[in-house]
Amino acid sequence: MNKTVTASLAGLVFHIEEHGYEKLLAYLKEVRTRLGNDEDADEILKDIESRIAELFIERTADRREVVEDKDVEEVIAIMGAPADYGDAIENDPDPQQFAQAAEGSRKIYRDTDDKMLGGVCSGIANYFGWEVTWVRLGFLAMLFFAGTGVMLYIALWIILPLASTTAEKLEMKGQTVNAQNIKDHFKQFQKEVQDLGSSTNKRKIKDAGNQLFSSFGKIVAIFFLIMSAMALLILGYWVFTKDFIFSITNTGVNGLSMSEFMQVMFTPNQNLLLTIGVICVFVGPVISMIAFAIKLFFNIKQNNKVAYIMSGATFALGVILLSVFTTFALRERSASHETVERIDIEDHYDIVHLDIFEDNHFSNDFTDSEDYFFELIEKDGDEVHLGWPTLDIYSSDGDNIELIVTKSARGKTKREAISNATSIRYPVQINRNKITVSPFFTFDLENRYKDQDINVILKIPNGTKVQLSEKMSRVLGDVNNDMDVSEDKLAGKTWIMRNNTLHIQ
Repeated sequence: MNKTVTASLAGLVFHIEEHGYEKLLAYLKEVRTRLGNDEDADEILKDIESRIAELFIERTADRREVVEDKDVEEVIAIMGAPADYGDAIENDPDPQQFAQAAEGSRKIYRDTDDKMLGGVCSGIANYFGWEVTWVRLGFLAMLFFAGTGVMLYIALWIILPLASTTAEKLEMKGQTVNAQNIKDHFKQFQKEVQDLGSSTNKRKIKDAGNQLFSSFGKIVAIFFLIMSAMALLILGYWVFTKDFIFSITNTGVNGLSMSEFMQVMFTPNQNLLLTIGVICVFVGPVISMIAFAIKLFFNIKQNNKVAYIMSGATFALGVILLSVFTTFALRERSASHETVERIDIEDHYDIVHLDIFEDNHFSNDFTDSEDYFFELIEKDGDEVHLGWPTLDIYSSDGDNIELIVTKSARGKTKREAISNATSIRYPVQINRNKITVSPFFTFDLENRYKDQDINVILKIPNGTKVQLSEKMSRVLGDVNNDMDVSEDKLAGKTWIMRNNTLHIQ
């Protein structure tokens, strides 16, 4: 049975065997004696005691509560005997010699002694032995990738522990945690604090700040140059090929290229205004970005006024041209007209069959026209085909079946709007009680697209049935039904009209 002594180290209570306690007490007294009249002796001794407490905790946490005599001997061996470094502590440590001290196991911490925010970058740099400036520049570079640099920095700030004690700061740098290194680290830190206010260090800090700003400026410059190059490539591709396809579906590529779309929508003069205006609006800011990037990359102090004036003038010209283009385009559509054709089916039928022609321009697989605007436009020589006519079904006021075809369009004048509406070609076939409509309508290219549209209304008496083919979902518009389902769900079924509402059969 061994006698134990209760002792306090760094605010923690330990039960130490009596012989071990005497050895530890003698060790700390000798360390204090060798520190002599050093004004920082108490702080250094406190750090040494904190490290000894950590080592005791490591040796007792998983097996027992008592610090044995052999544990004390092991800890003293790790910390180093005062006689081994007695002469060294009288002098300030050489930073290079201190950096080359015997290495221990590294641990990653946040380094608040060399921090700009939370010490994450300096902690990573210490752990891997990197230059902290490059780590910071790496996080800055990641700002341009959806802000990942900010999210990663905040996550590491939360996860990584803070190097608050001298032992943790030594572990962060891979230095062996013993009394000698604790002493040297404290003295080195004190020396750096004293030298911080010197003119030489102020100049170094200023130079380091300038270097950091210059490096960050080069990253920003490269980013602006890349963005400018991408903008010019997209613009060049659009100007010289005009071959952007609007969408691709499982039925193939049915959309227009940009050049065909512009031919359908606008006159040659309007297209010229639009093209030059878009080029100017794109190129104006690109000139500014390139000028600013060159200034940052080559650290040019003066602004290139000529480049900025040229950029502003080019952008302003683009805005003016696009404004003129918009004015002309709106004037071309200022008047509107609808022409209505009524077809009465005098014979009385109990059921009407509704079907749709084969689609030899687009595809029979289109089941809805609302979501495929660009795909349902086709330029075919001097003709344009649009695949979005609509058909509504209502109750008629009398006993006859009635088909109403409404053609609508716009124009610069009322006469032009009437001409554009009446020139729309839309075939409808009536064979007894079978009505077949077209899935698209056609107009001449020279008329351009002026909001041409086709709406068909089928009116049937109450009690009359209507059978919708599977393909009718393509054109069905406003159809009231008792199941309250969307129009695309009505096709392929037979319905009966009752009180202006279709009921399923």
